[in-house]
Amino acid sequence: MGAVSNASPLIFLNKIGQVQLPRKLFRGPFLISSHVRFEILEAIEDGEEKKSLQAELTHWKVKEIKPDLPKHESPGSPADWSVFKLARQSRPDVVLADDRFLRRILSAAQFPVLGTLGILTLATRRKIISAKEARASAELLVEKHRFWIDASVYSRFLRSLK
Repeated sequence: MGAVSNASPLIFLNKIGQVQLPRKLFRGPFLISSHVRFEILEAIEDGEEKKSLQAELTHWKVKEIKPDLPKHESPGSPADWSVFKLARQSRPDVVLADDRFLRRILSAAQFPVLGTLGILTLATRRKIISAKEARASAELLVEKHRFWIDASVYSRFLRSLK
């Protein structure tokens, strides 16, 4: 049943000119919550980047989701919780998320989760992009776009490209 995304994979894929990869890799429908849409558009200041993301978002259905926020303090944002609730409602084939907390709760609920590096890896395996492009894209994200990734995860990503 398609894909649900959090903001960061779409933002980071857009920064490397690959925002269309989820639509090349997965079947629709493609869903985001209104919280995620707001986060995406608020995060981008550059006019060209914003135009590119707005164009991509025309392919994504925006769902109004009232997140079920936990009663105790939680590391998750309202957008994170809206992604979790949207995933529970729509039962997607994959949820796109980079945030460790969100990935953890999605995995605990047995949703398949892919982050930005996982999308690049899958695109390489399916020969949509080359391993060289995937490596260069990841380096660009880390060096220029504040993409924070655990060293062991980054190392596994690089090994997966060989």
